[in-house]
Amino acid sequence: MYILDTLPLIYWTLDPIKLPEPVKEVLLRAKDLYISSISLWEMGMMKKKGYLELPLGMREFQIRLEKTSRVTVLDVDESLCVKALDLDFRGDDICDRLIITTAMLNNLTLITQDQQIQNYYPDHLWKNIVKPGVWKHFTPELTLV
Repeated sequence: MYILDTLPLIYWTLDPIKLPEPVKEVLLRAKDLYISSISLWEMGMMKKKGYLELPLGMREFQIRLEKTSRVTVLDVDESLCVKALDLDFRGDDICDRLIITTAMLNNLTLITQDQQIQNYYPDHLWKNIVKPGVWKHFTPELTLV
């Protein structure tokens, strides 16, 4: 079972051509996919700051995503936040900490392009890393594979 980091979630739902082929194969075949609710917040902040253009509002995106039968959104709750404090993760991004903790607590393989996360969390998947920053300022079509 897999959980998507925020950028792979953006690629998968809005611009799948940017996903590496091995990741596409996994996403096509996976019966159960998970995302952290913090990824929706992070996407909303990207949209608000002008780094991500969506053809619909975040609430509509969330509704469509949750209607996808293979996707489960895992909530960030107080116990997860407290557990995230125990991570010996050197990164400063709280979203990364919460996504890693969610993956750990649920025994999920984390699909992430983030090298810092890959160095910390051994159960990850990503091949042919895409250059950072390519997600900025594209206008996507919502596909929700």
